Amino acid sequence: MLSFASAEDRKHIPGLETMCREVVALDPPALPRSGRYFLYTGLSLVSKLPAIARMSHSKPMVQALRERIASGAFDLVHVEFTQMAHYVEWTGDVPAILDESDIAFVRRERFAQTTDSQAVRLLLNWDTRKLKEYEIRYCGRFQGILVRTDHDRQLLQSFLPVARIEVFPPWVDLSFAGRVREEPKEENLLFYGAMWRPANEQAVSYFVKQILPRIRVSNREVRFTVLGSRPSERLRRMQGEKVCVTGYVEDVAPYYSRACVVVVPLRSGSGIKGKIVQALACGKPVVTTSVGAEGIPAAERDGLFIRDDPQPFAECVRWLLEQRRYLDFREPARQFVRRFYDWKAGVERLEHLYREVTHAAKVVRH
Repeated sequence: MLSFASAEDRKHIPGLETMCREVVALDPPALPRSGRYFLYTGLSLVSKLPAIARMSHSKPMVQALRERIASGAFDLVHVEFTQMAHYVEWTGDVPAILDESDIAFVRRERFAQTTDSQAVRLLLNWDTRKLKEYEIRYCGRFQGILVRTDHDRQLLQSFLPVARIEVFPPWVDLSFAGRVREEPKEENLLFYGAMWRPANEQAVSYFVKQILPRIRVSNREVRFTVLGSRPSERLRRMQGEKVCVTGYVEDVAPYYSRACVVVVPLRSGSGIKGKIVQALACGKPVVTTSVGAEGIPAAERDGLFIRDDPQPFAECVRWLLEQRRYLDFREPARQFVRRFYDWKAGVERLEHLYREVTHAAKVVRH
């Protein structure tokens, strides 16, 4: 396993070493919101790589990859995330699979459309065009591509008609869901996600400013918790008596236990949102937007409610809180996840793809 790893990430390397023959942890070229992050964003203006790929490019990573490929000890390379796709340049004749957790240029387009600043929007649109060209060009060099939804498969297939593209369920940690059992004692709402991602910060800001005040018109006691790593100072300043921004926590189960409803008011992004599947697995109803619900085949009877405007969103949350209706969706939500997101079946499909790709590569060589 070759990976970039922050100081926080390195604490978990011993666990990975129980599963991998070798773990190589390299310093990330840039961390979100750091000075180097903005430097790399600027450098992308004069680079053939779009911003997210430029700030993920590392000579030590190239060297580590080339050394291991040269050893001849590997049958296949599995690459995670669009911004790492250009590393296929150094995989030689070893077949490679790319995991596209979402279509990156779609995510960027949507984020640009919801940005208030015209100057930022113009810059994002310019970079999005470069990102789209990069994503399609490099996806075409992989022997297999994993996506999360059939919508993403069809979209990518329209650009790459002969590519092998498979729909694979999201990698969602559900191991703690069985420990989410107690009934909430207060009216708590929860948002959980990587808070350094712009789409998540945008969603929380939108909720606090546009939706939460409408919920509190009839219920002043509602609490809102924002759970997730590396929140910005802007988000931390939103904290108050009944708004809590936690940052990273070791165990998320207690926060799900205390939550009545999970809110996911995303205005940008693409692909399946693992945070929604995770919440449903914990027996929590979710109120989200059309962007948030994209690719998840759940209905309101399963606990997934789609509301795109602030007032209907707030009314839906209030309705779930009234007379503790949220408890009615605890078991239906869990049953939905068991039906559609079985981990064992997903792993078997992935291993089948590995076998087919490696077999085809051997046939070509001989």
